[in-house]
Amino acid sequence: EVNLADLLTIPATLDDSVYRCRVEYAEEILQVTFLPYLPRQVKKIKMVEDNTIDYSYKYACRDRLDKLFSLRGDCDEILIVKNGLITDTSIANVVFTDGCEWYTPVCPLLNGTHRRRLLDQKKIIEKKITPADLFHYTHIGLINAMLEDFPLIPVSQIEPL
Repeated sequence: EVNLADLLTIPATLDDSVYRCRVEYAEEILQVTFLPYLPRQVKKIKMVEDNTIDYSYKYACRDRLDKLFSLRGDCDEILIVKNGLITDTSIANVVFTDGCEWYTPVCPLLNGTHRRRLLDQKKIIEKKITPADLFHYTHIGLINAMLEDFPLIPVSQIEPL
């Protein structure tokens, strides 16, 4: 098990702003960069389909996600459908609410740490969610390790396939 805190040094030049730390590695750490974190403002989402995408790990190469993102038209973000099931956006796992419970797709592209924590805390429930199921929900939330208070977007702002 690797403890990144033992391997990383936070540069003294960083201020009190929020930063994301990007660690590129193979057998050993290749590069560490600290980048200012600016959350994307998402108000409208375009549903896109890709039945062969694999993003089970955070890869440095995001070409496939970038290609899908380019299909968003006038939307701010994409919602990826794989094999008929809703998965993730290009930047976050997703949760849906029906006003009572929170649900997350059973087959995310990436099993993110924030998603995993919410599942472990039983705050969200895994469920197969198809595009046709969206009418059951009022809002979609985007969750990732950097978004503690995730934005809520009405499902009416999701443009269908």
